Amino acid sequence: RQYHKKNHILILGWSNRSPIIVKEIFQSEGRIPLFLRKTKATRLKLVLLSEQTPMEVQQLLQDTFVQNWRFSGLIFRSGNHLKLAHLERVATMDAAVIVLPSAREDAGLDSTVDGGTFKSLLTIGNWAKRESRRPPLAVAEILDHRKSDIAQVAYGGPLEIIPSDLYLSRLMAQILRHPGSSEVFSELLSEDIGNELYLKDSGTLIGQPFSHTFGALKTAIPIGIVSQGPQGFFCTLVPEPDHILCENDKVVVIAEDDIKSQLSEVDELKPIGPLRPPIQSTEKKLRNILILGWNRRVPLILNEFECYSRGKTTLTVLSRTPLEARLERQSHMGLDFKSVQVSHILGDYTSTTELKTYQPGSFDAIVLVASDWSDTDALTDARTILGYLVLMELLDKHRVSRPAILVELLDASNQDLFSQENCEVIVSPLIVSHFLSQVALRRELNTVFENLFCPEGAEVTIVPATSILGSTLTTSLEQVQEILFGQGGISLGFRIHEKRQIKTVLNPPRKQEFQLEINDKIIILFR
Repeated sequence: RQYHKKNHILILGWSNRSPIIVKEIFQSEGRIPLFLRKTKATRLKLVLLSEQTPMEVQQLLQDTFVQNWRFSGLIFRSGNHLKLAHLERVATMDAAVIVLPSAREDAGLDSTVDGGTFKSLLTIGNWAKRESRRPPLAVAEILDHRKSDIAQVAYGGPLEIIPSDLYLSRLMAQILRHPGSSEVFSELLSEDIGNELYLKDSGTLIGQPFSHTFGALKTAIPIGIVSQGPQGFFCTLVPEPDHILCENDKVVVIAEDDIKSQLSEVDELKPIGPLRPPIQSTEKKLRNILILGWNRRVPLILNEFECYSRGKTTLTVLSRTPLEARLERQSHMGLDFKSVQVSHILGDYTSTTELKTYQPGSFDAIVLVASDWSDTDALTDARTILGYLVLMELLDKHRVSRPAILVELLDASNQDLFSQENCEVIVSPLIVSHFLSQVALRRELNTVFENLFCPEGAEVTIVPATSILGSTLTTSLEQVQEILFGQGGISLGFRIHEKRQIKTVLNPPRKQEFQLEINDKIIILFR
């Protein structure tokens, strides 16, 4: 049956991202009102086109939402998003935004990767040309970031590209370099946990320096500016305090609620405070890193450390994937490592005897990646979990100082199997779904993600409280910001020890006092 309405959100295809995207969009209470105003829609309508039957899709969505979910506002249509007749069935040209998540089969050979996404973009783009229409905004996940320009040419309309492999590899490198930051990113990227990223119109701040935004926002933390130029949107995170806001600038903020984080009147604005001596970022020094497993992103992870490395860093990759396949992938990506030394070893990290040979306790950091040899997320995670248990047994038995451990999963339901004290965990499909859903509702956020996940952009850094406050550990977010003012840093919150656990507190009330302990830390966005 054909769908005839307009200004809907259209998701093309089914993958492990799709149910999370649906969930995120419907839970985006702070973003939906603005989206409806901009698209001139009266209510949120989401259309899903997939080759699964409506009953199959409903069951998968119910498994994702857990609680009883009413499918009001969600329309299912069976079909193949690579076929024009099926695209016509869901009023593709009348959609407000089209979301194209990558499917598992799109991550095959390098020669065919992203093939389905490109064909869909080209089909819609040519359709629009034949009818002399402008195609809707498309938000497309591209695995191979080097093909982004080709996607733009194929579509010929407004397009936001989510280069998921690139974003994920950069995220993993940042988490390794700044232990504890995975919780910060999880909160900022998720719609149902604490604070998120929002954009506010400059409003009464036009012509004012960026430093005034701190006084104008009582329940949010301003972290940057999004501007629009001839080439599109661009973001500056942690701008200079005297950067003047222009008419079309948007202020990037961290807040619990978009509606409550309103700007105050200009006459209430006050600069933050005086300049203080410079503070140095205290990132973890990584000289010896062990990567367990292999997937198409591993060469990009290696390259991230090539970009960040200030001295010789050794990266060892232990996997059952043949060495020839790994080197071919690395060569295909055009990567040439000079600052890092990469060693590829053929082996099985789920074997206690074999893993013990490589003395995992001697490494500064260990990464368990979601291997791409399996056909299902469940089997991939099962192998990752087994490898983690083998690793923990070796580390516990030999009582060595524990390296930083980062685990990549594909199924969020497995996240609770890991202890916060022992490792950090990311669920890659969940993170990619956050990117896709948030950019679908507010396209300017993509340039914020680009800035946040690139070597030249701002970084979430977690530093000892004593390095900023000295021996006086009673402080507030506002007092920390006074110290950071003008030094390329913005205080986001604290990492505090509470009841034998470490708690991340983002965007607390500005003047709330914290009695920090000597082991507590401060979360900072550094330029």
